Amino acid sequence: MDRIIAKKTSWRSRWIKAGIAFILVTSAALMFYGFSEKEYNVSAERLTIESVKYDVFQEYIPLNGVVEPIKSIYIDVVEGGKVEEIFVEDGREIEMGVPIIRLTNQQFQMDAIQRESQLLDQQNNLRNSRIQMDQQTSTLRAELLKLDYDIQDANREFMMNEKLFQDSAISKVEYEKSKERLTFLKKSRQLNLDKLKMDSLFRLNQTGQIESSLSLVHRNLHFLDETVENLVVKAPISGILSQLQVELGQSISPGSRIGQIDDMSELKIRSSVAEHYVSRVIPGLSAVIKVDNLEFPLVVSKVYPEVTNGQFNIDLVFVKEKPASIRRGQTLQLTLALGEKGEALQVPRGAYFQQTGGNWIFILQENGKAVRREIKLGRQNADYYEVLDGLQSGDQVITSRYDLFGDAEVISIESQ
Repeated sequence: MDRIIAKKTSWRSRWIKAGIAFILVTSAALMFYGFSEKEYNVSAERLTIESVKYDVFQEYIPLNGVVEPIKSIYIDVVEGGKVEEIFVEDGREIEMGVPIIRLTNQQFQMDAIQRESQLLDQQNNLRNSRIQMDQQTSTLRAELLKLDYDIQDANREFMMNEKLFQDSAISKVEYEKSKERLTFLKKSRQLNLDKLKMDSLFRLNQTGQIESSLSLVHRNLHFLDETVENLVVKAPISGILSQLQVELGQSISPGSRIGQIDDMSELKIRSSVAEHYVSRVIPGLSAVIKVDNLEFPLVVSKVYPEVTNGQFNIDLVFVKEKPASIRRGQTLQLTLALGEKGEALQVPRGAYFQQTGGNWIFILQENGKAVRREIKLGRQNADYYEVLDGLQSGDQVITSRYDLFGDAEVISIESQ
């Protein structure tokens, strides 16, 4: 009787089945651990835990500023020359008009003397012309005066001769002669009057030109004196003399800058701001500087539009009094407010921001663990970020570094 013989499974089939089973088990394990929360154990001593709060918030940025004078006047040499004498040392306080250095320039001084001589000659010639005009006018008036006298005398003679002629006491020739003399003198007087009138008009015109020329000569002489005085360089304002770099015997060209004077009665703070804030920093923003444990309010007076190396400059001036202890060139810390104060939900700043970019944070649970939560931050200042979404007042969050946690989603905090 025939019987069924079972077919033996080959070793190759057994290996295939075992491989499939291993792959299924491994995949199931990976899926289980992949979808489960990753947890990291850490000691509480290694964490910084702080509270989220709803409080007064103001956005501001901390800055460093340098003390500078509001007004600085550069000292430029008008006329060149050799440094003959130095009256004031660099860094000293100086009053306006006080000499700083004295220069000598022989060629310039000789030219100035020659020019002055020419101007004085021109001035003398103009004055002589005015004297000649005065003399001519005086001569015409004297002639007119004499003619008036002669006319009176001729008129008396004519009237007498006319009576004598009527009485046939004198000849007609003698009578006509006295009449002609009187007529001649009257015509001479009229001619003299015309000459005097023309002289007056000419004199009026010439006098104006002479006075204008004399005034110009006087101005040129005054300018020449000032030019010579420029060899003595004086302080244009009162203040602190700085950057004076001259030596005795040094030759200085016209227009050279030899130093500056800083008016220390009014000071400003110049600070650099990151270009990220270029659209938000405008004149009128308020700031505060702390010196000797006292706060002094500032206001932005000027914003420079140029951006260099990712920063732009601003000038700030003191609203009221300035600190008595600050000095030019001193570096101070200040805070610049970018908005008004107001109530806002805020979370402390911390090293966590370097890993999260402010997009998420670990928040503590009642079971002693911290879980990852998505958040949204807004404005910021030196101490806090404004919380727009994801947190509530009173939440406890981890603000220390997150680089130890890797990609963990749950932090188990071990208390000591």
